[in-house]
Amino acid sequence: MSRLAQCGYQRIQNLPNTSGWMKDVYQSFARDTIDIPDAVASYYKWLIPLNPSGIIPRLPDQKLNEPHGRGTDSQM
Repeated sequence: MSRLAQCGYQRIQNLPNTSGWMKDVYQSFARDTIDIPDAVASYYKWLIPLNPSGIIPRLPDQKLNEPHGRGTDSQM
């Protein structure tokens, strides 16, 4: 199996603390400053030596606008 950069074995949704942090950052300021699909497409576009076929992976729905649960007494 050949995966670009050999990462992506864990889904962010399966990592509660990382998922909560990512949602918190996105909701706090990143939502207004970044277009995630465009950033991913640009990243893979410039990896021509490692990605000569130009394949851009399909992004899972991260549900970034759902409550992040940080700053509460929830069990994460």
